[in-house]
Amino acid sequence: MHSKPRILQQNTADLTARTEVHARRYFEKQAEVGRQLGQILGILDRVSREKEQSWHERVYAKIQSVARYVGIPALALAAVIPVYNLGKAFVEYTNDRYVRSRYADYISSLLEKGEIERAKLILSDLENMKEFSAQTQYLKAKTLALRSVKLGRDSQEAQDRINLLLTIHDGRKTFFPNIGGDEGLFGLKLALVDIDIELQQYKAAAARLAVLDSDPATTSRALLRALVAVKKGTLSVLQYQYNDARRYLEGARTVLAMANDDSWVAECDFQLGKCYQFENDYKNAFAYYGWARESYERKSDDLSLLKVYNNIATLHFYQDDLDRAYYFYKLEEQLSRKLSDDKGLGRSVVNLSLISRKRNDFAKAVEFV
Repeated sequence: MHSKPRILQQNTADLTARTEVHARRYFEKQAEVGRQLGQILGILDRVSREKEQSWHERVYAKIQSVARYVGIPALALAAVIPVYNLGKAFVEYTNDRYVRSRYADYISSLLEKGEIERAKLILSDLENMKEFSAQTQYLKAKTLALRSVKLGRDSQEAQDRINLLLTIHDGRKTFFPNIGGDEGLFGLKLALVDIDIELQQYKAAAARLAVLDSDPATTSRALLRALVAVKKGTLSVLQYQYNDARRYLEGARTVLAMANDDSWVAECDFQLGKCYQFENDYKNAFAYYGWARESYERKSDDLSLLKVYNNIATLHFYQDDLDRAYYFYKLEEQLSRKLSDDKGLGRSVVNLSLISRKRNDFAKAVEFV
């Protein structure tokens, strides 16, 4: 009579034991999942610190930190991931469509102007684009701008890249990634002025400077106003407006010196040297070129040194000091070869040939040519 209850008790005990084993295994498994998820989130944390974060990545990182602080289990937090991924995918899809539409519009505008080769170059970018990286495109445009200004190369491509980025930025949506920041965008706009000057499009450069000069973002900051003034001075020198050039450059130099911006101070010195050179005031021209040279050599700014060596050599040449002219043209030639700068190399060897000819060293003159 009592066997049935004893069997029931035994079965109950066995069931309880098995349940405890399963429960223990279950929680051990969940703990392992939680540990692995923690590792994944740790990796995400490190990666997010290494790259530019979008708005949704910053929000998700904040959710993680808050969740850990209040003690939300890792498995509960994992439930957020599908929602986060859905939102991220939607934003990326929207941004991708927007970027591609801006590319298409820009390509169409180039075709309307008959710029077929330039359009093909941008179209190639569009065809090969897997995803738009604001930071990568910004750095690419900045590099091309530097090549254009310093080496006289790829000027039109640099213009197109910068114009396209600025067009994308101006019409961007709320969740579109930042392109270079305010100062980066200002730098790109200033680079367009440099490219216009390089291409001798002085009216276009003046128009861009007028827009920058009236921009509240520029007028509210003394340093940005000074940089605009440097470009105004540069343009004034080339248009033989020497009084305006000195006013812009000397004012800008004072501000930039107070900010300890040696590179821009050196640029002011170079442009002031050019201004005095054009006025045949060689004493002041030598002084300012000398200060620019010292600064550029101290910073090992080889690209900027090219123009300084050329202009110092030219001053000596005009004064019939052929030995000093030869010395500085030779420096320009050597530096041009080092930098693979065809423009600087061609200019320097022609001048070295002229000096050799004036010395009646015709064999050397022919050698340079």
